Amino acid sequence: NTQGTAVTLDVEGYKAAFAQVTGTWTGTIAFEGTVNGDDWFAIVGTSVPGAATSSSTLVNGQWTFTVSGLFQMRLRNNELNSGNILVAIRAVV
Repeated sequence: NTQGTAVTLDVEGYKAAFAQVTGTWTGTIAFEGTVNGDDWFAIVGTSVPGAATSSSTLVNGQWTFTVSGLFQMRLRNNELNSGNILVAIRAVV
């Protein structure tokens, strides 16, 4: 994985999304959304379990997101110091 790469999902028409991050890595992953496909902004995920909220992560885990009104969401490798990150995202109605 290289810095700046992202896993993006079309979420238009969906209410929620779930993301899972795994791997052996150090760095920062940003949670982002867009309503027009061009301008990205931070979105907040809620950790599962635990219910802590954040717009980024430094560790592996799972998060839920409210995506109503968004066109797309992504998890972007904001800063990768080492290792490989595995990201899966799924949207639900």
